Amino acid sequence: MFYIRLSLEDVSMNEKSVLENPLTSSPSASSSSHHNEARAFLDNGEPLADTYGDTEISLLPRDPHWMFAYWEVNDLTRQQVKNQYGENIFSSAQPTIRMHEFNPQSKILESVQTIDVVVALESKNWYLRTEKEGGAWVVELGLKTKDGKFIVLARSNSIVLPLSKISDSIDEKWATLKENLDQVLAASGGGTISQGSLELFQMFAEQSKFLSPTPSWSSPGGLSSSNAGWNVNPT
Repeated sequence: MFYIRLSLEDVSMNEKSVLENPLTSSPSASSSSHHNEARAFLDNGEPLADTYGDTEISLLPRDPHWMFAYWEVNDLTRQQVKNQYGENIFSSAQPTIRMHEFNPQSKILESVQTIDVVVALESKNWYLRTEKEGGAWVVELGLKTKDGKFIVLARSNSIVLPLSKISDSIDEKWATLKENLDQVLAASGGGTISQGSLELFQMFAEQSKFLSPTPSWSSPGGLSSSNAGWNVNPT
């Protein structure tokens, strides 16, 4: 059941209409109206926090060409960066998201394409576009100095964008056997052949060998904050 929050002003206006129009507003109707208004309340719970005190960036796929990144940089990280690169580093360097495309089939996460996108650090989220669909990506949030140095603040999880077409896989795993459909139709009374549920169960149990979950690609998962195993080609 959904409820709608009503203000005290709405209730007061209803009571005023009853007093001004005693002939058209009966006590019973007014009581029923007040009863409905008392139930018209929506509790959204506690509001979500603006920050969680962590330094991190998360990456989500949206469609074949777009992905969405959101992040947070806590005060501790900001101070550590200032201590290492100077008090004015956040105002002198350009906040940037560095997008890395990688080959998900490779055992070593090697960047095959790198794209830098200028962002507003305080916006805390950004949509990122790529011309190639179905690519595998990971991004880094950082500061790009005037001399081209990239200071990494956080590194995201890895994702694979979907394709915009039907899969090319046409093997027997995804095939629909006409014989199976004919037998189901017959068992439901739509044909002349009578077959019990036990025979149907045995038939589909045999076909289920083709339906065992076999992942076609194994995700490398999130990347650690270290650079071990991560080779980035210079942009």
